[in-house]
Amino acid sequence: MQLKRLIIVIVAVASLNVALAGCSALSGDEVVVPVAPLPTYTPLPTYTPLPTYTLAPSATLPPLPTATLPPLDQPTTVLGLAVTATLEGAAGGLQAAIAFNSLVRAGPDLSFKFIGRVAAGDTVTVLGRNGAESYFDTWLLVRTASGLEGWIRISQFEAGLQLSLIPLATNIPTPSVTLTPTKKSGTAVPVGTSVPGTAAPATQSSSGYTFTLTAGASDCIALKYWYIVTPVNIPDATGLPAFNPNDLKAADKPVFQLVAPGVPSGLSVSIDGTIKGAICNGTQCSHVNFTLCAAAGSGVAPGKYDNDVVLKFGYQTGGVFYDLVDSGIPTLFVVQ
Repeated sequence: MQLKRLIIVIVAVASLNVALAGCSALSGDEVVVPVAPLPTYTPLPTYTPLPTYTLAPSATLPPLPTATLPPLDQPTTVLGLAVTATLEGAAGGLQAAIAFNSLVRAGPDLSFKFIGRVAAGDTVTVLGRNGAESYFDTWLLVRTASGLEGWIRISQFEAGLQLSLIPLATNIPTPSVTLTPTKKSGTAVPVGTSVPGTAAPATQSSSGYTFTLTAGASDCIALKYWYIVTPVNIPDATGLPAFNPNDLKAADKPVFQLVAPGVPSGLSVSIDGTIKGAICNGTQCSHVNFTLCAAAGSGVAPGKYDNDVVLKFGYQTGGVFYDLVDSGIPTLFVVQ
């Protein structure tokens, strides 16, 4: 037992010596571990702002020259564009749209026979124009889609045609007669008033026909053997009826239409009944009989209205009137 204790003491002393030796070694020269120095701090460069952008000065363009159109009566080989047209080229001509169903005539006048027809919306090639001073007396030489060449009045086209840029046509046909109507002397026969005691009978003078009316009154005058420059077709004894836009089943039906473009509002002019043939060769009549009537509404101001009315002869297809021959009737309306 004592031996065991002795061994323990020896071991403890030995361990203590070892520990003391280690501490002695540590207390001697110190071991220094080298440490790399930190890098020197280099500051970032100072931010320099970009230069301010300066707009370049706007370029000043010279003004475009003003186009000078040639006078209407000067021919030109340049074709202008219309609002509703396109240009094929100098050789092709101007493509223009038709506004209304129209007849194509052999010459630039209503006295020429019609040689074809075009419908509203069709496109034709404009080849030239006549030399009329008035816009509404202007006719255009055209070529239809089928190749037919003829004349159509400019009022039948869509608006926007630059008339001054359409060249004059060459070899323009001229009518052999004019459309100024003539009357046989003493052929006007007053038929009295439709409202007795309110208007004087209509009268004929060398200057035309005079209707003397009071407000609310009407009057009629019979015109016999009225001369038509170009004979019109009146197919039967019942006479030529008036154009009826509601007759949609009509097909090439001979009719007439009376228009009074200069008559003031409230003053109406009409034909009573039908127009009958007076001097005819078969159904083609050069002289006709009809009754012309006028009525003054209550709102018509007193005064004299010297306005011609126009009697149009043609035919009707569907609800469309095709004009063949126009005959002006000189009239004077005296409202008292």
